[in-house]
Order: sequence, then C-alpha cells, then structure tokens
Amino acid sequence: MINLGYACINMGMGKKVSTNRAMIKRTFEARGLDYVSELALANAKDIIKILEWNRLNGIKLFRLSSTIIPWGDHIDITQLKDYKEIKSELKKAGDFARIYFFMLLVEINNHLVSNS
Repeated sequence: MINLGYACINMGMGKKVSTNRAMIKRTFEARGLDYVSELALANAKDIIKILEWNRLNGIKLFRLSSTIIPWGDHIDITQLKDYKEIKSELKKAGDFARIYFFMLLVEINNHLVSNS
C-alpha cells in the first residue's frame, strides 16, 4: 500500500480552510498579539478539519506549516488571549492523528527552534 501525503495546503477544501493564515511585519506591528491569537486559533481549528478530510480520502501524511502561530518565533505564545483554546485545539489534532495513525510533520524554517 502506498501512503500519500502533502505539504501545508489542502487544495480540495477551498481557501476558507487553512492552517497558513499569517501576516507581514507591518500587520503584526499594527494589529498586535490579539490578531496573532485570532489567526492562530483559526489555524489550529482547521487542522482537525483537514485531518478528517485526509482520513476520508486515504491520506495519512500531512506537513503543517511553521506559520500555524504567526510570528510564533518572536513571541511568548502563552501570552496570547486564546492560548488555552489554541492549545486545546492542537491537542485534539494530535489525539486525532494518534487514533488514526497519521504522520504529522512540521515545516522547519531558519527561525524555528526544532527542540522547543
């Protein structure tokens, strides 16, 4: 059996379902941590939607973007207003992945600390 997977963007679900909501520096500076929190929560909530779609379509590997939490490499994410809900959504996604034997990978960029 061949295991299929893809990186970051699910083209089959439309643009409204995404884990790649991000912002440029100017937006980060203008809108601040509350907007980071909103985007991160929306990204986290959509992970489970994508994983469910993947399950129904026989896809067992998914690479997550490093932008799940925009500017996450520059902030203390525990200070986000939605931190507890973001954490809960990420745990649900991890639990789902364990139950259905998914392989989740995270895109590494030059700012991501891989052991954190």
